[in-house]
Amino acid sequence: DGGPTTEGEPTTMPDDGLLHFVLKKSSKKIHKTTCSSVPNISPKNRLDFAGTQEEVEALFGQGYTNCGSCKGTN
Repeated sequence: DGGPTTEGEPTTMPDDGLLHFVLKKSSKKIHKTTCSSVPNISPKNRLDFAGTQEEVEALFGQGYTNCGSCKGTN
C-alpha cells in the first residue's frame, strides 16, 4: 500500500522508490494512478509505468503529456 497521495505530488510507492503512473498509449497522456480517468482506459491502451525521475522525463521526449484532469507528473 503506497498510502494516500496529496494533490500535486507524484505517485510514489515507498517499497520500490520508483514513480508510478498510468500511461494511455493512444493519447500519450500520463495519469496519476489515482486519476478518475484510469478506470476508463482500455487494457490495450493502458501501460502501468514505474520508473525513475529521468525515465519519467524521457516520456515527454517520446511525446507524452500530462493528463488535463490529474495533471500527471505535476
